[in-house]
Amino acid sequence: MCYRGMGWRPTLEMAGSSVASGFVLVLAYWLDFISASEVIPAVCGLACVAMLAVMLFRIPLCASSHGGHRTHGG
Repeated sequence: MCYRGMGWRPTLEMAGSSVASGFVLVLAYWLDFISASEVIPAVCGLACVAMLAVMLFRIPLCASSHGGHRTHGG
C-alpha cells in the first residue's frame, strides 16, 4: 500500500487490525474456546472484517483514486 502512495498510518492500521485478530484467535485457541481446525478459517474471516472496519473509518481515503494519495519518494 505504501508503494501505491498510501501513508504509513493507514497502512499500519489495516495491517495491525489483521494481526490483532490473529492474536485474539490464537489466545482463544490456547484457552480452549475454539478448536485447532477452526483457527485458520476464523482468522481469515475475522481479519477481513477487522480490516474492513478500519477502512470504513477512512472511507474517503480508501474510496478515492490513487492519484490523491501522497506519492512515494523515488
